[in-house]
Amino acid sequence: MSIFCFLISFLILLSCFFKDADVFSPARVFGFVWFSSIGLTDLKLSRLQHQWSAYSWFVISLAVGSFLIGAFVIFVVANRREHLSIREIRLRAGSIRILEDRFFLAILVLSFLYFVSLMIETYAAGGLPIFSSTPEKARIAFGVFGFHLFVGGIPAVLFLIMEYYILVPGNRMKKAFLAILFAALAGSFFFLLVRFTYVMTIALMFGAAYYMSNGLRVKNVIVVLVIVGAMFTIALQVREAKYVENYLYVISQMRYSKTFASLTGPYMYVVMNLENVTRVVDRIDSFTFGYYTFDFILALTGLKHWLADYFRISSNIYLTSGYNTFPFFFYYLQDFGILGVTLFPFGLGVASWVIYHRMRTMPTLNAIALYAFCFYAMVISFFTNPLTMLNFAFVVAAVLFVHLLITPKATRFEQSHG
Repeated sequence: MSIFCFLISFLILLSCFFKDADVFSPARVFGFVWFSSIGLTDLKLSRLQHQWSAYSWFVISLAVGSFLIGAFVIFVVANRREHLSIREIRLRAGSIRILEDRFFLAILVLSFLYFVSLMIETYAAGGLPIFSSTPEKARIAFGVFGFHLFVGGIPAVLFLIMEYYILVPGNRMKKAFLAILFAALAGSFFFLLVRFTYVMTIALMFGAAYYMSNGLRVKNVIVVLVIVGAMFTIALQVREAKYVENYLYVISQMRYSKTFASLTGPYMYVVMNLENVTRVVDRIDSFTFGYYTFDFILALTGLKHWLADYFRISSNIYLTSGYNTFPFFFYYLQDFGILGVTLFPFGLGVASWVIYHRMRTMPTLNAIALYAFCFYAMVISFFTNPLTMLNFAFVVAAVLFVHLLITPKATRFEQSHG
């Protein structure tokens, strides 16, 4: 199975070199992520892993297949309308008319709300997680309801700053100020030790920059990845400073030599999500009927914890050795069983290709941003489902709202009647 999955992943990579191929198309991104993840998981390099039952294989295949079928259906239906080339999309994105002063002001307002909220949360918590004697516990407990939306919504601000650089010509003074602001925002959030938010930000920026500019080149990508990798390494050292160097290797019970202990983290972060869900598949005997799927609504209304207490809903069941994440379809399985695993991934496949088709035929600001959100959701789908998270919903709403503010009414009318 590993050989088969790696072969499919390799063929997907090869298809990126076809003429006019879009390397970020839904089928390529989602297919590569999932065939690579399943291939790695089936290597069984950790003793914490287990052999999957036939039913587990069926559920995973159903979820992945439903998404791809949903995307394929829209691909066939919409195939009659020709897509713009990537070059044409970039040219059109560069000519989008925006209200520059409003754009700059919106970024400042969101940044101000972030810093104020961060100070309030820091005061309430008695300090930043990085300076705590128990940083791991402190980062989980850090946050004040309401204010944390602006703190956790930092990807929206960083995303908008990137867009300003691409869309606004000239204005060197403002851009220099925004560069400093970008560093201050990203640097201050680093003290919270939440690496996952950086992953979201980078994926969103990559997804949008690819279609909005020619700046996403190999050299630039390597520089960004090196910087981010260094930040992740430092954060990891802070959070695990009290443990010996091979701690993760030991607790993960790896089957290979300690010489390759550095591979343990990346490998286990990929495979244990799938291992967790296959353990649940064979044991689940009740459903929660939307509690997880619509988590962001329940969190916003304040009903989440009340419902959990009232119905005695227990999260993170059947976990293995502290690994507590599940792939994107787990919540649909937990809420609605096989029906959820079939319908929701199919709907997400349909939605992803509809948004992609819209972006490839009418590349407005919101169309490109929406597909950047889809791109991120597909990239991280092996690890979690951001669509159920209130933080993700806030980031989407903030970006789309700012786009609405900075787009002239005449331009909006022209775009809607494209």
